[in-house]
Amino acid sequence: MTSIILDRVDFYRPGGNDTAIVWDRIHRENQPFIADLIQKKITSIEQVMFLENGGVTEFYGQMAGGEFCGNAARCLGYALLDGKAGNIVLEVSGTTQKVEVKIQNDITSIDLELSSIKKRVKSVSKDKAIVELEGITFLIEKITGNTRLKDIIGRSSKEQRDNVTTILKEFCLDKYPASGLLLYKDNESLHPFIWVHNTDTLYYETACGSGSMAVGIYDYVSSHGIIHNLNIIQPSGMSIVVNIKDYQDDNITISIGSPVIKLFSGRLSLLTPS
Repeated sequence: MTSIILDRVDFYRPGGNDTAIVWDRIHRENQPFIADLIQKKITSIEQVMFLENGGVTEFYGQMAGGEFCGNAARCLGYALLDGKAGNIVLEVSGTTQKVEVKIQNDITSIDLELSSIKKRVKSVSKDKAIVELEGITFLIEKITGNTRLKDIIGRSSKEQRDNVTTILKEFCLDKYPASGLLLYKDNESLHPFIWVHNTDTLYYETACGSGSMAVGIYDYVSSHGIIHNLNIIQPSGMSIVVNIKDYQDDNITISIGSPVIKLFSGRLSLLTPS
């Protein structure tokens, strides 16, 4: 076996959902391979973002699978602000627009402007809806109790993967770069299963920022009203708070926020298969 040394990798916990940020410049075609090595070495890491040079802004955060990830964007903003109060504008994968990350009162939040909100939500049954964001699309299912949750998780990781991918394929969500099944329980707790197709990974995530955004949009369209401090409990037991501001026509600004915890920053040695 041979080793790869990364000069700087950061690990963060944004409401759960442990995330790695790689500061070494890695060619994009090699990023999924490096991400896989990191996740095998540190099994709590659920996603990896790679820092690249921005086109309009100074920094660009590229997910290994090219998807949009609100939590990873918040981690990158937290890193660049050194955890101090302020704001910074970033470019990230999965969206064509710039995103703003803010730190205030120990809460790290991200703002995203979205247009044509009503077209992004498609009801497929009384308790199911599809919500399409740039870079990731979700099937939301509202549930009560734990029976449905146990059915989806299954008795093994293979059963869980088979259950979730079968459901997402049923609704043709395998055509997107990334998709997810969101079980939204009792209107307050979220159970996110995220499938990134380019890296062919599926995680029952401990927290999901973009999934929390999707739930906020779903509730917004369903209730036809402003979403203010919607507290969504993640599987980690921590919360992500969603806010939506109503603009004219069908455009909104949506934000998600929670504390971000820095776990590690330094060199990382990775073993590669021989």
